[in-house]
Amino acid sequence: MPDDGQGSRLDAFYAAEAAYLAGGMDDAAAREAFRNCFTPDVVVREPESLPYGGEWHGREGVERLMHRLREVFDEADFSDRRTFECGDTVFMAMRSRIRSRATGRTMMNSVLHRIELRDGLIASMEIFHWDPAAIRELCDPDRDS
Repeated sequence: MPDDGQGSRLDAFYAAEAAYLAGGMDDAAAREAFRNCFTPDVVVREPESLPYGGEWHGREGVERLMHRLREVFDEADFSDRRTFECGDTVFMAMRSRIRSRATGRTMMNSVLHRIELRDGLIASMEIFHWDPAAIRELCDPDRDS
């Protein structure tokens, strides 16, 4: 990552997301942490097929997305992060371990984030999950484990 704070800003975002989903950060602390990572006009895109899918606009949209993620998951860990930089575009490949709040089941998933940076802040983020169908099944209490 560049040494201008972008890497630490992304690290701060992933740490705040994991802490918030696990209940280790209250709404006010999360709001402050997320606001320090995103531009005011940020757009985050998650696959429509997921329980939290869609386009989330602005910092308030990010807050709503994080709240929705917290409703769906009670744990998320991000490991094996690899960063690929192309100017102001950063690709972050990682493994995500998530636990469904509704079922208590966990899974590992490969994820790629395409992140556009502006002035050191996240201006857009598109999330690509290796197996979105498995995430839906994980969260479905009517599915066998």
